[in-house]
Amino acid sequence: MSFEEKSNLATLVIVSVIFGGYFISLASQAVSGGLPADVPGAAFGPVFIGLSIGLAIWMTLVHIILGVLFSKEAEAGADERDRQIETRADAGAGYVLGAGVFAALFMLVFNVSGYWIAHALLAALVASEVYKGVRRAILYRLGV
Repeated sequence: MSFEEKSNLATLVIVSVIFGGYFISLASQAVSGGLPADVPGAAFGPVFIGLSIGLAIWMTLVHIILGVLFSKEAEAGADERDRQIETRADAGAGYVLGAGVFAALFMLVFNVSGYWIAHALLAALVASEVYKGVRRAILYRLGV
């Protein structure tokens, strides 16, 4: 397993755990009535900043640990196969992101609160990153 593949799997797990947990929590609050129907958009700011800081800290720590444990592989850098895998995964992730942004914009037609539109945009971004990570993992295992 190359360093890039290990890095991809670590990124996929971290993004899935942090944002998956957040969206599950948000959905359970919404279903149980813990969130008012008209949440102000400003309520999203501190949450987004906290998620971003948590993501940055975990990504940094895990990649430092991977770099220390697999320093020789990390020094080798990405090869042509890694670049091809990255290109293919990015192409599909772009479509996922575009569809999610379109869906979030479509929410404007139904006068959905800015709070939920912001969450839809965040979900589109997270879904595209998860797609990219899964696609990379598949391409690393199956080959290019």
